[in-house]
Amino acid sequence: MEKSSLFHRINEWIIKLFYIFPINKKCIVFRGDGGLGDNAKAFFDYLLTLGYNQTYKMVWLVDKPESYSSMNNVKFVRGRKGCLAALIRDYYIATARCIIYSHKGWLKKNRKGQVSIHTTHSAYQLKGDQGGKFEADYVLCCGKRAFEERLSGVNGDKSRLLVLGMPRLDLLYRHRNCVPTLYPDYNGEMLVLSMETFKQTYGWKDSSSTNDIFAINVVHTKDELVELDDFLNENKIIMVVKIHPLQDLSFLNLIPLKNIIYLTNDNLFNRGIDLYELIENANMLLTDYSSVFYDYLLLDRPIGFMLGDMQDYSRGFLSDNPLEEMTGEKIWTVSDLKDYLIYVKNGGDNYHEKRKALRDEVFSFQDGNNCKRLYDWMKNEQIIDC
Repeated sequence: MEKSSLFHRINEWIIKLFYIFPINKKCIVFRGDGGLGDNAKAFFDYLLTLGYNQTYKMVWLVDKPESYSSMNNVKFVRGRKGCLAALIRDYYIATARCIIYSHKGWLKKNRKGQVSIHTTHSAYQLKGDQGGKFEADYVLCCGKRAFEERLSGVNGDKSRLLVLGMPRLDLLYRHRNCVPTLYPDYNGEMLVLSMETFKQTYGWKDSSSTNDIFAINVVHTKDELVELDDFLNENKIIMVVKIHPLQDLSFLNLIPLKNIIYLTNDNLFNRGIDLYELIENANMLLTDYSSVFYDYLLLDRPIGFMLGDMQDYSRGFLSDNPLEEMTGEKIWTVSDLKDYLIYVKNGGDNYHEKRKALRDEVFSFQDGNNCKRLYDWMKNEQIIDC
């Protein structure tokens, strides 16, 4: 038996041992992708605004609990390693009334009387937890497309799919000017946000290219990167490159630049900025094959798709026809990128109608009230008290 499989088996046994304790109806467990983030965090924040931490125990499973400041009735528990931490974690998993997660990891809800809610990570995430199946009691959907695609993942049980929207998308409707916090000299320049999916992570690669990687896949050399930075400076454009949290940073080759800013999740966290607050501040989005472009449709702003490593990308695509799904400019070279940036800066936008058509297909709600809908549903189902 592999070490990881043995760990999961032992973990499940420990959780079942804790079933001797009654379910705590005033306890909710949250999990993101190893930290305080994503849809689970957005809904957690919403509950805090309603004062739920005054009467409820809120437990977060995170990789580095020491990174978080103390909050009333909120406990941060190490979600992966450590013997004592594992016992504490498993106790809360076994006794919580509700488990809410955006990234499942090894989480598994077994006990009668508990409710698990998979908020998912993407508006168009199709795969379930194990073998294409969703293990949670309920799975959030943003609209009819995801609902139809996920039916097979819940064995056709429509009652398990909740078309309520994703909590983090509410942040796209609450403008907070966070750019000066990241770029103190900001003076209203055009802000371009670049967000590629990960290509190399710990344990595997989805791209054979491993040298001189700059997280801008149409840039292949340091000279091209410096030239792009100079171009951005001359045209008063700032490019923020947000590194995917799963990207192995040892593959990145970064140098000091003027108008290109590299950010990680930790950089944002240390500045008190939520990723979706940053996304809302961007005048345009650059991405590759990341599903973030679906979320950005809600802002109805230009999108550019950088495809410099498309032939080398091995993970696969959500769509059978990915190029047709991309409602924005296709960018293959640095020269293409420069041309499109100037086009957008001058007011150009020739994909508005295509974006709108896809947005209306993917999102049933475009109002910033996703947290409230989930909250109201949980109240109606008596999962949480008023």
